Amino acid sequence: MSRYEELGRIIKKRRLELKYTQGEVAHMLGVSRPYVARMETEGYGLDSVYTRRQLITILGLSPVLLGLAPDDKPTARYIDVEVARHTLHVHREAYFSGGNVGGVEGVRLMIGHLQEFQQNKEIQEVLAQYGMLGLDIAREAYDWQAIREFSDLSLTIIKDLHNPLLEATCRIRLADAYYEHYKFQEANQIISQVKLPDTLPRAALSSVYLCIARTAAAEKKNYWNALDKGLTIARKANDKDDTGWIKPTVEFAHLQAAQAHAHARDPELHDALDIAMHTDARYTRRLAILDTLAARAALLDKQPELAAGALEAALQKAVSIRSMPTLVFIAEIVHALSLTSYGRTIEAKKLKLQCDAALEQFHLTLPAGVFKQP
Repeated sequence: MSRYEELGRIIKKRRLELKYTQGEVAHMLGVSRPYVARMETEGYGLDSVYTRRQLITILGLSPVLLGLAPDDKPTARYIDVEVARHTLHVHREAYFSGGNVGGVEGVRLMIGHLQEFQQNKEIQEVLAQYGMLGLDIAREAYDWQAIREFSDLSLTIIKDLHNPLLEATCRIRLADAYYEHYKFQEANQIISQVKLPDTLPRAALSSVYLCIARTAAAEKKNYWNALDKGLTIARKANDKDDTGWIKPTVEFAHLQAAQAHAHARDPELHDALDIAMHTDARYTRRLAILDTLAARAALLDKQPELAAGALEAALQKAVSIRSMPTLVFIAEIVHALSLTSYGRTIEAKKLKLQCDAALEQFHLTLPAGVFKQP
């Protein structure tokens, strides 16, 4: 499929979301309905920057989704690196804010667009970071093929750049992807390969240690040394340590600590949750994970009714943001709840049906390791 055919698919999807007919879009563009039909199926006419800018206005699409940035000139041989960085920043912030950025396909389009320009170290860094954005989006979609595609792209570029921060950032995300697919041994191997020079910002250094702790705990290994290092560094971090990809907050560090404690069934889970629960309300993904961890804590305390309430809240959040890894985690705890005496109640069975319906809605297949968790 050509680049413009992919754009046509994105345009059709957005048109249907807005409940516009092809005729209505044609009228607003000043073209015929068959023209729009060919545009959606063949990418006809989408080589025109003017047409794409019209569609951005008509359909309310982000410019980056159609391969454009402010003052961008696609036919130029060179692209200003600041324009490329700004486009990446807008795309990344739109995604993390829950905006429509075209998912995996939107990232592929932008990577293809940037690869058309003269390459230098700065553009290569932007490409590597676009690969990491694709990795993040693929993780949320539970798209394993895309996870491998984007991580391979980023790590290949980073290898030539010799950039320890980019390598650490990418390996943290790749390890998280394996962790979310319950491939704990592989996750531990990936994060253990990260080099830790003194020049790494504290946010990145903390995240590496916390990722090591989380994967070690999942494998039932001693995780306390890495956890203590990660939390100690996180407490010293400030806004100057914000890399754009790893935001230094004590709350997020304790969320990761809570995940480690949950694997180990350690009572410290409660203290970690108490701190992590102060997470900014904008971070819906994190809040959904926190609700699920709270359900795990309630089960450890033999309070299944509280667990069910937390799971219901988590399920609503995860479905609203289409977070597949969180849905898988919820399914794990719902399964654990079903094995208790409370699991035979009408309320518990209703919750399980809701969880199963969400999994079916997103055609989500659970990894083999889910029901092996204690």
